[in-house]
Amino acid sequence: MTWSRRWTLVAAALAGLFLLAPCVLLAGIDTGLFDRAVEAVASAKARRAVRFSRLRTHLLSNRPWVSAEGLWIASPPAISGEPLLRASRVTAQLRFAPLLLGRFEPVEMTLVKPQLHLVRLRPGVTNFTFGRGGPPGFLQSMQRLTITDGVVALDDVQRQTTLRGVFSQQDRPGDPAPFRLAGGGVVKGGAYTVMARGADLNGRRAIAPYPFSADVHDGRTAVELSGTSGRPFDFQALNLAARASGPNLAALGYLFGFHGPNSPPFQLIGHVSRSGPRVEVSGISGRLGRSDVRGELSSGRRSNRATLTRVRLASRVAYLGDVRALLRARPPHALARGVSGASAPSAGKRSDGAFSSTPFRTGGMPKGDLQIEFTAAQVADAPLPVRRLAARVTQSGDRLTIGPVSFDTSPGRADLSARLDFASTTPSLTLRGALRGARLAALSHGLGRTVDGDFDAAFALRGQGRSPRVMAASASGRAAFRLSHGQIQRAKAAALSSDPVQAVETTLGGKSERTPLYCAVGEFAASDGRLQTARLDILTGAGLISGSGDIDIANGTLSLVLTGAPTGKALRVSTPVALNGPLSHPTVTLAAASGARGRGVGRVLSVVKRSVASMIARPVSQSLPSCATLLAEAWSYVGR
Repeated sequence: MTWSRRWTLVAAALAGLFLLAPCVLLAGIDTGLFDRAVEAVASAKARRAVRFSRLRTHLLSNRPWVSAEGLWIASPPAISGEPLLRASRVTAQLRFAPLLLGRFEPVEMTLVKPQLHLVRLRPGVTNFTFGRGGPPGFLQSMQRLTITDGVVALDDVQRQTTLRGVFSQQDRPGDPAPFRLAGGGVVKGGAYTVMARGADLNGRRAIAPYPFSADVHDGRTAVELSGTSGRPFDFQALNLAARASGPNLAALGYLFGFHGPNSPPFQLIGHVSRSGPRVEVSGISGRLGRSDVRGELSSGRRSNRATLTRVRLASRVAYLGDVRALLRARPPHALARGVSGASAPSAGKRSDGAFSSTPFRTGGMPKGDLQIEFTAAQVADAPLPVRRLAARVTQSGDRLTIGPVSFDTSPGRADLSARLDFASTTPSLTLRGALRGARLAALSHGLGRTVDGDFDAAFALRGQGRSPRVMAASASGRAAFRLSHGQIQRAKAAALSSDPVQAVETTLGGKSERTPLYCAVGEFAASDGRLQTARLDILTGAGLISGSGDIDIANGTLSLVLTGAPTGKALRVSTPVALNGPLSHPTVTLAAASGARGRGVGRVLSVVKRSVASMIARPVSQSLPSCATLLAEAWSYVGR
């Protein structure tokens, strides 16, 4: 035999052995000789321990299959001590050619009673991330997947979210959503339920979005979602149509991981998109309370520790109570999921006078930042006409800034700003505002029947305290108003100007008669919660009226004394008029004359005696102040 022939025979033998070796190996696997070796290879490929109690195979076939009973796949020890997967039985039909090359490519797979335990510690740190070429790789080429009696448990540590549910996937020809999941759990302390349907988990291209729909209920909050995610169970990429309703928008923030503002009950629709940590909700429309709204929301990570949520809302007709609700701190999840954000919790609520004694609650301040921009063509149920409202609310850490806020009062324009600081032990408030070009009768119809004119006001106040009432009682700063080009009822102007004859004549002639109100100014210095009069002058066609006293901010009461001086009259009774009581309806009385002694009839006679003595049968000679000077000084008093 020649050497060439020998080498040919050797090469043929080696080739035969090479081709026969996989068949021998597969035959060995079929007999169970290599069960432990199969576990080791599977563990190496999955990069975690894989075990099974029994392995049955039939690999030497044109339709090879494998069946593993008691399958157990571990989680990375650093993430969880519980296994990722337990399954009573897993059966798979495989492709023969890839099997010869050591690749596991199932054509069909059936999972019986799988138990999944998914753990997420933070972004990118999970027990179900296999890396490139993991389970999603063989799911892509799988033609059929059947799951029966599946159980899933999800623990998201960072989001404080858990899920316990059941899932399945049945081969139903023509069914676009054969995957089913039903369950519930807890998110930020509140229980929720979810019902979800999705497309086949198998037979999908790696880049193909995964269609699904879900109904989520969190207390009285209900959310309907329909759209796609980047991959099955991967919610870092979303494209969804959403419909939501509930008592408070804050519940949606707790549920989906963004800072939702406090709100009245809502019914909204919108489009949700997500890419990694960034969430955008566009095309928002619906109702907040009784107000119609439209707008958008975006939330994204600004740093490793904080997120920034921006909310832009617009309304044709907004109701004042709904606007106030947006300015309140969001409640805990346990309240937001079931209680309207339009009303503060009644438990522990105390109200003394004009301000509440309930301590401020700062627990609603999240680590992230929040910006709300709100506009409204009209605000209903406001104590004065409000149109073209534009408001901005910014929350950053422990500081809440409301402003700038501006609106028209028809006529007139108001500008406000406030800053609440909860960073220190004692919360503080800085408040500034101005009203320009208003008409007094338009602001108060009741007051307008007596006096009217062009009205401006400004204030700059600061207070500290653990409750609104304590804060108001510590208020300091300045406030001022000015009134010009107006009119006042002649009888009341004469009475306040100490002109009894003119007052009686006008009263007998009819109360509707008016006299010019040239100007009125008020300057107040605030200290320890009281506005002390620095100046209070009213110049009318009947005379000059001056006042002194104070206003108690915390209790909403006033104590003023008005003294009049008629112009060009022969008879003057200088008896002051006192205004005392609540700001909304003070009582008007004659103030006791200075130096009056005694009680009862004696005191009355003393007052009469001094009043009669003050009557002088000659014109009063006095230098009246300049209105231009008064008005300019009043406006500069607050620093405007």
